Amino acid sequence: MLLNSAEQNTESSVQETHSANVRRSRRTGKELINQFEILRELGEGSFGKVVLCRDVNQQYSRLAMKIIRKFSSKKSSSENKAYLDDIRREVAIMKRLDHPNIVHLYEVIDDPNSDKMYLVMEYLPGGPVLNKDSSSLSEHRCRIYMRDIVMGLEYCHDNGIIHHDLKPENILIGQDGHLRICDFGVSIICRNDDKETVLRGTPPFLAPEVIIRSQTKQPFAGKPVDIWALGITLYMMVFNRAPFKGHQIQETFKLIVHQKLSFPFRLSNELTDFLNKILDKNPDTRINMDEIKVHPWLTNFGQEPFPAKLKGIEITQKELDDAFTSILPLRMVIDVKRRLHKHLLDARDKISRNENRSEQSVTNDTTDNSELNDDQIMDEIISDRSQRDPNLDDQIENNENDWKGGRQNINSSFIRDDKQDPLSSAHNKEINNMQSEIQQANLFNVPQSNLQQQRPDFPNVF
Repeated sequence: MLLNSAEQNTESSVQETHSANVRRSRRTGKELINQFEILRELGEGSFGKVVLCRDVNQQYSRLAMKIIRKFSSKKSSSENKAYLDDIRREVAIMKRLDHPNIVHLYEVIDDPNSDKMYLVMEYLPGGPVLNKDSSSLSEHRCRIYMRDIVMGLEYCHDNGIIHHDLKPENILIGQDGHLRICDFGVSIICRNDDKETVLRGTPPFLAPEVIIRSQTKQPFAGKPVDIWALGITLYMMVFNRAPFKGHQIQETFKLIVHQKLSFPFRLSNELTDFLNKILDKNPDTRINMDEIKVHPWLTNFGQEPFPAKLKGIEITQKELDDAFTSILPLRMVIDVKRRLHKHLLDARDKISRNENRSEQSVTNDTTDNSELNDDQIMDEIISDRSQRDPNLDDQIENNENDWKGGRQNINSSFIRDDKQDPLSSAHNKEINNMQSEIQQANLFNVPQSNLQQQRPDFPNVF
């Protein structure tokens, strides 16, 4: 499936490595993953964590590595499959994106015998464009930063990618001082109609039409939603706070839908006009990307036009399928192994005897299989497949074939269409909560006088 219209790159420049040698450095004692030495943790999320690392083959190289769990023992089988959809889509997108204002992915380390995968990316030492200790930025600095974000976002939109979580936290400052858009975890690859019905993103950055139409599953366009979030991000850079904020999420939703945009202090006429147009609550009259790129505030009255667009990209269904080596067959092995209790104990006893374990060890190892965790079971499966009962292999193979038979349906969910629009697993609970908050907000019966009052900052917004 082709996702752009103009010129296209035909190959990804991202290196793909299918083995992960995880060990400790004898010299420094730090963890090594292939040639990458882990230096310190940069952040952590539901997917795993991001660490700073260095390539030991290049003395001064500093890189960021995103360590992703391929499944979680805390999730159900269906949740893990949906979670893999999210990962697969993010990896496929990042493999193909090649733009100076989007974080660059260098290498994907994906060992089929590992429950983790590793994304090696450029390290952006400047951190987020805003954080809790930031102060307001000057109009001049905001214009420079906005031009970077606009060019990166336009590149995404031109290639059928809706980011869906654009916010200061996901916009990082590179060593060259320019901004990079990152975190495509809830992004979607859309068709030409650009219509969707799923609630995605962070509450204070959601567009009014998303809040209103998601209640009745009415479709809305994706690009204007990103442009609204771009406007919220600019407002926060200028005023160091969000424009619509309440004590609770449902109150924030009411303000987004009903409250009139206001400015804490006077701005230039051009910036005031730009903010009013980009934060227009009506998506049909909201400024679009072509209009943004010729607005007097961003172009300094035409003296600083935007450069020509870069080449388009191509993301095929095969690239989505091959984004990484799925560990689901191994997960299915775990499920089979738990059901076939007797065969498991026999297989583990054979392994234990071959490794000359003590009698006490064997006794401890033959406790109820439900007490074993996934890592222990998986280690045994991978360590010596040759010593398992042949009947067990047959049952495992049948189970894996059953899973593969349904894989087409799973893969089809990576590309959104009108009939199928699955929720992002990583945000499933959060989305359900937001849907509930929207219902409780009773958006269509709100006294306007109550919405004009000043509110304290939203808890997670600067």
